[in-house]
Amino acid sequence: MDKHIKWIVNQWKREKWFVLLMLVFTLARSAVSIAYPILFGRLLDLLKNILGEPAKYPNPMQEINRIIWVFVALGFAQFITGFYPAIRGWMNIRFENFLRKYYFKFVLTKDFRFFHKFRTGDIVTRLTDDLTDYSKISWFLCSGIFRLLHCSDVPKRTLLCRRGSDNRIRHLPLPLVHNPSARLESFPAESLHHHMTGKH
Repeated sequence: MDKHIKWIVNQWKREKWFVLLMLVFTLARSAVSIAYPILFGRLLDLLKNILGEPAKYPNPMQEINRIIWVFVALGFAQFITGFYPAIRGWMNIRFENFLRKYYFKFVLTKDFRFFHKFRTGDIVTRLTDDLTDYSKISWFLCSGIFRLLHCSDVPKRTLLCRRGSDNRIRHLPLPLVHNPSARLESFPAESLHHHMTGKH
């Protein structure tokens, strides 16, 4: 296993229940995102069929009401999944808080040679900006990965749904997600870990 991915997995194991919650929210958010156009399509098809072949629908309002109730349920699901970005940000803070405390313990064990080599400003930057800012460690551990999962899941689910109704794209391949390990070559956690722990 790639050393960067292994490091991420170790951090996730410590927060496994929260990571599982994030996975559920990510999949639910993706499902809600593509459910609206599908339901609108079914509603329009139903109205078209009712107008074209009214004999097949002795009680058309019953069919329409059924779809409307599904819209109501979907609206409630969207309200719940609306908390997804907040939960994702909260997870970023959890990772940030743990990593700052974890690496600060190593700083406290260093002797004067370490502080001669690394200025106070460099150490503070490692424990603040390198953990907190956008595209840095704590953001990458949660938001970076789960946003990638969400963005890649929506088009795949859309094509899966469309395959059954449109023969023209039945044989189109699903979009492939680039290997995330390619971006991990410059993952900042390795640099932070080496400087604070002295381990290579």
